[in-house]
Amino acid sequence: MLYKVQDTTHAASIPNTGQEISDYSVLLERYKTEYRKVDYYFQVGQVSCQQGWIIHVSVILSDLISLLTELIPYLIYENVCFKIVSNKETAQSILEGFVGIEQLGKLIHIYPKDDRHASRIASDLIEKTKRFKGPSIPTDLNLGGVIYTRYGGFDPIMKLDEYGKIDKYIYNSKGQLVKDSYNIPFRMPVGITWPFEKIDRPIVTTPKKILNSRYWPVSILKADVRGNVIKCIYFDKFPRIRNCVIKQGRDCMISDESGRDIKDRLLWQQELHEELKDIIPIPVIIDFFYENKDAFLVMEYIKGRSLIDALQDINKSSECWRSWDQNKKLSALQYVIDIGGMLDKFHQNGYVHRDIAPGNFLIDKKNKIWLIDNELAYSFKKEMPYPPFTYGTPGFISPEQKASKRPTVEEDIYGYGALMLFIFTSLSPAKFYVKESNELADNLFSLIGDLNISNLIAECLSIDRSQRPDFIRIKKTLEYYQQEYRDVRVNETSSMAPSILSLGGIREVIQKSIHGLSQYPTIMKDGLWYSKTNNNTSGLPEQREYSKYPGLWEGMGGVLYVLAITKTKGVSFTFNSALYYRGLEYLNERHIAHITDISPGLYFGTAGIAVSIAEGIRNGLIEKNDYNSDLLYKCIQVSPDSLDIERGVAGVGVAVLRCAEYLKDDLTNNRLLTIVSALSKNQGREGNWANRESNKNNLSFDSGAPGIIWFLLSYIQRTNDLAIQKSIIEGLNWIKKQMPRLKTELSKKNYHTISTDFDNARKGVILTLLKAYEVFRDQNYLRLAEELLYTYPEFLLRNDFTLNSGMAGLGELYVEAWKVSRNNVWRKRIDWIQNIFMRTYIKESDCIYWRLEENNMPTADLMTGTSGIIHFLMRSLYPFEMNYPIIS
Repeated sequence: MLYKVQDTTHAASIPNTGQEISDYSVLLERYKTEYRKVDYYFQVGQVSCQQGWIIHVSVILSDLISLLTELIPYLIYENVCFKIVSNKETAQSILEGFVGIEQLGKLIHIYPKDDRHASRIASDLIEKTKRFKGPSIPTDLNLGGVIYTRYGGFDPIMKLDEYGKIDKYIYNSKGQLVKDSYNIPFRMPVGITWPFEKIDRPIVTTPKKILNSRYWPVSILKADVRGNVIKCIYFDKFPRIRNCVIKQGRDCMISDESGRDIKDRLLWQQELHEELKDIIPIPVIIDFFYENKDAFLVMEYIKGRSLIDALQDINKSSECWRSWDQNKKLSALQYVIDIGGMLDKFHQNGYVHRDIAPGNFLIDKKNKIWLIDNELAYSFKKEMPYPPFTYGTPGFISPEQKASKRPTVEEDIYGYGALMLFIFTSLSPAKFYVKESNELADNLFSLIGDLNISNLIAECLSIDRSQRPDFIRIKKTLEYYQQEYRDVRVNETSSMAPSILSLGGIREVIQKSIHGLSQYPTIMKDGLWYSKTNNNTSGLPEQREYSKYPGLWEGMGGVLYVLAITKTKGVSFTFNSALYYRGLEYLNERHIAHITDISPGLYFGTAGIAVSIAEGIRNGLIEKNDYNSDLLYKCIQVSPDSLDIERGVAGVGVAVLRCAEYLKDDLTNNRLLTIVSALSKNQGREGNWANRESNKNNLSFDSGAPGIIWFLLSYIQRTNDLAIQKSIIEGLNWIKKQMPRLKTELSKKNYHTISTDFDNARKGVILTLLKAYEVFRDQNYLRLAEELLYTYPEFLLRNDFTLNSGMAGLGELYVEAWKVSRNNVWRKRIDWIQNIFMRTYIKESDCIYWRLEENNMPTADLMTGTSGIIHFLMRSLYPFEMNYPIIS
């Protein structure tokens, strides 16, 4: 599996991890031409100017080698600089949007010497590529066939953004340096000459407001680079207006080696719906048409909610199955049984579904289940389509489906088992290690509480398909379980205490997960950790584009920070020692050396880098000397424009406190006084601080008053500066006044409908109130903090495992509460979350990792990756020796 890695200089390439694959360099070597690897491509020649009209060529995967064979000798003869995609797997990722919509379709890049040269080459290419077809390139204007163009940088100027990522810049017609923007749709740059007048005029077509002269779009139900899902209205019989759903298939998208694309999938789905409409609940097909080369499948609109939403409505508090009441369990069980019956009919009529994921089922207002997506289905009676269509939902795909073997009913048994796992645990099946059935059953039992159900799911997910049960046995087990809950009211919550885990076992998991930071599938390249590139605009859940970032929150700094902490906790550092110093070298050469170009903030900027370096010094990995002291001061000497803890002066203040023992006292004191003075001066009359972006007050720890107050509390702990205590008390009083509003929102007891802002506010206020109690020993602050802590369900179970917004972050909050209050309620909750992570790790060789996102491989990041879970597990073992991450 390819996971593209993008350097912050945009020099990206495939990671060193994973299987070896063949590449297209052999096509260049035939002509004995020199080339070098650049990003996803092999580049021939050198660009002759800084910017100009770039020509791109797109083609379907099955024709790529023919296209390259046709064009490479021509381009070499023309002595023009060009790039070709490096290998088949990379080509597939580019064609399907996995590396970003800005790169979609760009398999060949050509850099003409001047405008006249560009016009002539484009004309030649249009003629040479008439027989080819390929997906459109959304950033470019089509010149004809598979030839596209856009104006941009050949050898652009690189500049660091505030996050330490390098962006491309070019000059506009006025000679001003501007960002090289990838406009979608294509936009003609102002003041730039269009050199292709002999080919076509630069006219950008606008999307039609009415599809097929009949269907009026109302809303986009799902935005997807492969084709949107659109809700429309149309006149059935005038004047009666009806709703419908239209699935769009963009021309040449998801093209396979047989030359089939998404249009063929939609035609197959149309055929399936016509054949099965009287057998299972399935939307009626209304129409099928083509427009601008795209295909559109029109089907009946079923008013309802997805199975995912229905389950969230049942389990509004995101609680573990074992703590659900009888009615909730019976409702969910009925969904499981109904879907099983539907699949059984599917099989009886000669079909295998092959994508039994919760998003493919809809529940109407009468609680009837509809099957809404069947494009991966296979007819084992007709043996078509052949080869079977690929893809599926991660976690729900059987091993034999991944291997593209001939489909059988056992594939659906696997998918049905994965669906049961999702329903009974609220977790993606991709999070579980399924290769050992007994171990899986044991892990499931700790969350579900029924041995028969746990064993049934584990057997369905057996790697050996001959060991999977048939639908008769599955149905009997489920119906028995259902009857048991109808007859007997069982309250399992009282026995919900997690099984006792050995400290040795937890330490072993920590050790192996730290080893996993340097092993596949953690995303790395050239000994450096990469993070997800924050520009996913394709509408696809899967992303294979990664970048290097320096940050503490997400990036190199956070990984180095956690590794430094583990060094003193009896964890072997051998595997990661070289990588630690490689990362440190990268931060020094690429970011500290250009410190004025990036953000001075704590989470993403230089203050965070300082915290990471200080942790290295504290734990003996970096030498304590004058040079490194000067380096730390260099990182915290710039004052940001904002006040908050995330990017503002409060965050820099936190970094100063974390680095103080390695700075000269006068520098530390002066820097802290400057920061505290700025915060005091900008405090509002009511004791709050305005948000940097909206100029409104908010309760976010990262961008609002709680984080600022937390820093000031830490400041007086160090300095005993009573002058600032008045500001702190006023700030805490303002928080108290916001409590009724916060409690009103939380009292809805619907965890899924609480906005992200309010959830972040809850965590931030709790953290600040706990700190206030720690400093002032006022029981009122502890009481208020615990009131908010009790609004979390006791046995919360979320699919989000991250330190930023998921289970690891909540675990850290419980550790802080237990550390400050010694209330054993919070220790029990720590144990619950610890138990979840001990039940969901995935083994890979001699290391382990957690699947934080089912569609993407893990990164090592602190707040969004594996390092955050490692930090929580270590802190759960050493709560009094370790502090809250980043800020303490």
